[in-house]
Amino acid sequence: ETPFAALNLIMPFIMVFSAVGFMFGTGGSALVGKVLGEGDAKRANGLFSFFAYALIGIGVVASIVLTFALEPLLNLLGVTKTMMPYCIAYSNILIPAITLFMLQFYCQSFLATAKKPGLGLLFTILAGVTNVIGDAVLVGVLSNGDPIKAVQGAAISTAAGLFVGGVIPMIYFFCKNKSLLRLGKPEVDVHLQMRKRIGMDDKPGCRLGGKDADEVRIGAHQVDERRDAVRDDDGACVHVLAHERAIGRP
Repeated sequence: ETPFAALNLIMPFIMVFSAVGFMFGTGGSALVGKVLGEGDAKRANGLFSFFAYALIGIGVVASIVLTFALEPLLNLLGVTKTMMPYCIAYSNILIPAITLFMLQFYCQSFLATAKKPGLGLLFTILAGVTNVIGDAVLVGVLSNGDPIKAVQGAAISTAAGLFVGGVIPMIYFFCKNKSLLRLGKPEVDVHLQMRKRIGMDDKPGCRLGGKDADEVRIGAHQVDERRDAVRDDDGACVHVLAHERAIGRP
């Protein structure tokens, strides 16, 4: 009962980080899917890569912090001396695997965005099978009735399943593949993408004020000079839009 209680005490902390991976996956895939729909595959791959690298960085930092803060945190939670060895044995293996937890949920969302949902299902099944087989071998056979070894075996099995569900999909995205996404150089211009999502860049100068309006108006004047279609005045935005409509631009 004590080893089982220790696992139940540690797992909620790990699942918090899996929720972070799920958040990156669902939110990021929505943005990347929109950019793919616009036909900008290069920017979509850049954003996908940026989110992946940011998530890995968060996982590494979280693992380092929790490694040093584990025992004080367990003491704060009121873990008894009887439970402490099991909590530490389980955490010492799973804390370094926090990044894998996040990547598994992250990749599941993006495999669907990349039009490879079947591959996502396959990775999920393989991860589950790996975990089950690992538990049967490491906990049921190799632990020899030692509760500490059983707890460590359960943690190793979980980490192995996470490797299959998180790292292998990332390797797939990194290598040349037939999906819509490829892991490579990151694209950090997320702010510009968010502005485009809400339509702020669709009509230059019409929805901006202050410095932004001045910068957009300068861009409008450059369009004026190239097309010889508008006058250099404060109404440049209206004239640019009218001119673009006249030549059939959306």
